[in-house]
Amino acid sequence: MYFSNVSFLKNIEQQTKSKSKLKEILILIARILTIVALVIAFAQPVILKSNNEVDRKENIIGIYLDNSFSMNAESKFGKIIEVAKNKANSIIKAHQPTTKYLFLTNNFEGKHQHLYNREIIEDFVGETNTSSNYRKMSTVSSKMNDFVETEQDNNSVLYFISDFQKNTTDFQNFPKDSISQIYLMPLSTYKSSNVYIDSVYFDTPYRSYGKEEKLFVVIKNISEEGYQDMPIKLFINDTLKTIGSYNVDAKSLQTVEIIYSNTEKGFINGKVEITDYPVVYDNVFYFSYSIAEKIRILIVNNEKDNIFLNSYFKNNEDFEVQNFSENNIPISQFNKYHLIIFSEIENYSSGLKSELKNYLNNGGTAVFIPNIKAEIKQYNDLLMFLNLNSIKKLDTSRTKIGNINTQHLLYHNTIKNLKPNTELPIISKYFIFKNALLNREETLLETENGQKILSTSKIGKGNIYVFAMPLNKNSGNFVTHPLFSPTFYNIAIYSQLTEKIYYTINKEENIELKNISSISEFLRIEKVDGTYDFIPQTINSGKNIKINLSNNLLEAGNYLIKNEKDIIKNIAFNYNRKESDLEYYSIKDIENELKKYSIQNINIINTDTKLLEKKIKESSEGKKLWRIFIIIALVFIAIEIAIIKLFK
Repeated sequence: MYFSNVSFLKNIEQQTKSKSKLKEILILIARILTIVALVIAFAQPVILKSNNEVDRKENIIGIYLDNSFSMNAESKFGKIIEVAKNKANSIIKAHQPTTKYLFLTNNFEGKHQHLYNREIIEDFVGETNTSSNYRKMSTVSSKMNDFVETEQDNNSVLYFISDFQKNTTDFQNFPKDSISQIYLMPLSTYKSSNVYIDSVYFDTPYRSYGKEEKLFVVIKNISEEGYQDMPIKLFINDTLKTIGSYNVDAKSLQTVEIIYSNTEKGFINGKVEITDYPVVYDNVFYFSYSIAEKIRILIVNNEKDNIFLNSYFKNNEDFEVQNFSENNIPISQFNKYHLIIFSEIENYSSGLKSELKNYLNNGGTAVFIPNIKAEIKQYNDLLMFLNLNSIKKLDTSRTKIGNINTQHLLYHNTIKNLKPNTELPIISKYFIFKNALLNREETLLETENGQKILSTSKIGKGNIYVFAMPLNKNSGNFVTHPLFSPTFYNIAIYSQLTEKIYYTINKEENIELKNISSISEFLRIEKVDGTYDFIPQTINSGKNIKINLSNNLLEAGNYLIKNEKDIIKNIAFNYNRKESDLEYYSIKDIENELKKYSIQNINIINTDTKLLEKKIKESSEGKKLWRIFIIIALVFIAIEIAIIKLFK
């Protein structure tokens, strides 16, 4: 059919061709972009977390799992030690099956300090329990870095899973040039209150039978609230001795005084107990000491036995006395005696002086009583050898005691109120000493004109009492005066070797056993209740033995040191109270500390996320983008389909 004008039809044809060409171009672009996205996806691109990271294959994964007592705290996910174990397993699963692992806890066990495969490390994690051991974070870091450095041609990533308690996290000591990439994984806990026994001590360094003891217990409260009329119990040899109470304000400490008497001799094992929750390991504090069945006293005489000393000591069942002349001194047996009295002997040989000094250095107690007839030079040689003040001259003028040092332990509990008109001993012959202050000397008795009659000095771990006069009637009436009895009774009672009443677990301390005549092949340390024992590492030095406990996993409690079946000594161990102060670094705090000390190569992983395994993979391998490009390819395919359907 003929139309008069077809220009409109030509215009429609041109428009249709233009649209078709545009549609083909859009489809082509969509298909090209789809192919590009698929190619990029199969190339598996990643975004590295920081510029410091390099594309590398990790050959060693180090995991430190903090298992200190503070990890018993509760969080919204349960006990944080269990949360930490789950996080450790997530780390293991986030890496390749062929990866080698290094695992450490605070125990630094030898079996852990090797490289293992995934299955063995999972077993180590599963069997981990809380321990009294704690380590500074820098110590752990150094330990792991030292191990990694021994493994040549290996890349390593180290993970620290901890509550990052402020007492044990020392960022200032962290290595600033670690060869390993380090990731910190802080575990958050509920804010806990805690009241605990910080320490105990006695008012005097000596324990004695039948006498009143004052035990001071330091209780610390780190919570925001105070506590009133809280019970405190004292046990002696597993018997409840007394029950008291204490009050302690918020964020403060309180010292509680407990008074009791020793009704037994021998080994005394004590503990103080309070009640507090949820942190319970620091609610009990153990201590121990011993009271000798008899105080063994050696008296070395000039010619005859001193009748005043012998009559006093031999009439008291608490003392066991032996007398020797100055020509027959049992020098080799000094260590058997609590107290040695040198009564008016005139000659001190070089061997005697050396043994006396060793005896004093090791904690013995001696009494020096001069002889008026002796040469002053002989005595001064001895006094100068012991670094004591020397004798100046003899004074035969009649005087009397003018002052008693009632602040000193010797008289503190004996003489309460000294009245002005009290008749004090008369002195008729005595030596005057120089005052060169060569040693830590303390005057106990002095004359009215200020001359020393009795003084005491510390030598090593022992004490020596120096009289300025002989103990006889020719030198005054001191030997018949009532002051004589408490003077020598207290010298003898306090001559018992005083030692530490407790030791702290995880503190570098050696236990020293002195004057041990013979030991079996192995000493054994056994808990009093028989539930735990071990053979410690010992170092022999003559008659002294040092016990090193740094490699032993100890429980708090009272212990006995045994030589075969014989008990040598009783000791007490307590957990370190550093873990009792429940203050932690938050993630923000950690970031600030890392900036403050310019610590590089350390990153933080927030462990509260449920996608921890994925986050760890991203941290170690970078963020993988292939999924994103697959999605982009699908989007372009969808766009292509839409273009085909919409452009008709």
